[in-house]
Amino acid sequence: MGKKIVAIILIIAMLCNVACARMPQIGDDVYIYSGYFSYTCEGTITDIGNGFICLHEFEPRDSGGRDVCIGIGSIMFLSWM
Repeated sequence: MGKKIVAIILIIAMLCNVACARMPQIGDDVYIYSGYFSYTCEGTITDIGNGFICLHEFEPRDSGGRDVCIGIGSIMFLSWM
């Protein structure tokens, strides 16, 4: 009986975590870590589509920044800022 209760609680916990998931939207400020070449960037999302997330990368040393597109399949970590 105790194992069934633990299993039910774990299933409910997993469903709650899935329900809280959020997809990035255009205009969001994000931090992305790409597994290929250990590439990281911070910026504002400008476009999402065709397997890519494009963003305007923040460049603290440069006033203009730059536009970057990263393949969705290579993203290991995405965090909102």
